[in-house]
Amino acid sequence: MAQHLRNIALRTSLIYALSAGLWILLSDRLISFIATDSFILTQMQTYKGLFFVTVTTALLYALLRAQLSSWRREAVQRQEAQQALAVSNDYLKVVLDSTNDAILVVDAGSGEIIDTNQRLFEIFGYTREEAVNKPVHQLNSVLMQYPAKTILEFAAKSKTEGPQVFEWQVRQKDGQLFWVEVNLRFITIGCDERYVVSVRNINDRKEIETSLKESQRMLSTLVSNLPGMVYRCKNNPNWTM
Repeated sequence: MAQHLRNIALRTSLIYALSAGLWILLSDRLISFIATDSFILTQMQTYKGLFFVTVTTALLYALLRAQLSSWRREAVQRQEAQQALAVSNDYLKVVLDSTNDAILVVDAGSGEIIDTNQRLFEIFGYTREEAVNKPVHQLNSVLMQYPAKTILEFAAKSKTEGPQVFEWQVRQKDGQLFWVEVNLRFITIGCDERYVVSVRNINDRKEIETSLKESQRMLSTLVSNLPGMVYRCKNNPNWTM
């Protein structure tokens, strides 16, 4: 902006200097050629000066008006762009808050949470003030399955191999443990490197899987004991299960 203003001042000064120099040079030659009487010469010099002031005033007015109009158009365009950006941000926030997954935008360099949606607070129990602009590890979520080194390996792989998906047992703010599925993606926004992390609560699914495994274990135990039970039933009519 400062350079732009300097360019305007320089351009205006050059135009003024050029027009003033040409006017003085040409008008003096013309007057000396026309006027031979000293009184007439003095009168023409006076009129020449007044004409010069009038012309330069009109020229400066036109230049300043054109520049002010340009600034006004730029200000309107900037305001419209800001309004469009605000609408876009509001729309994006509504969309992100309507998802079932918690979404975090994390600075790849510092590990700080840049932004998140409402679902994060519903899953982990933290407020926005407790999460944003703080490192992820300060959420006090406990890595039950993966050590910190493994998480960093997932982050590194997301840069070279694409999105990484893994299951992770974490802790809510109140201390309750639950299972989540993490989708870790690396992106570049301009010159900034970010991780976009989506977190889905899969605790119900894990409980169902645990119940199925227990049912399969019981069924396997029952099947493995069937030959013995059949034998005892066959050879001992009085035996009951």
